[in-house]
Amino acid sequence: MPKSRTPRQLLTSIGKKLDRAATAVEAEVRALMSRRNKIIKAAMARSDSKKLEDLRSSLGGKK
Repeated sequence: MPKSRTPRQLLTSIGKKLDRAATAVEAEVRALMSRRNKIIKAAMARSDSKKLEDLRSSLGGKK
């Protein structure tokens, strides 16, 4: 039979597990934010190039 742990030991164990989980969540959030920023930058670049094409065509230039 496993020996029983004191409330302090249980709390310490729970705290360590929570810390590990929080670290994993933080890493995931960082990865998602990074991906989001890359998508936003790509969309902005596309938007800028589209505006440039529209400007060129409105000025009679070639695409």
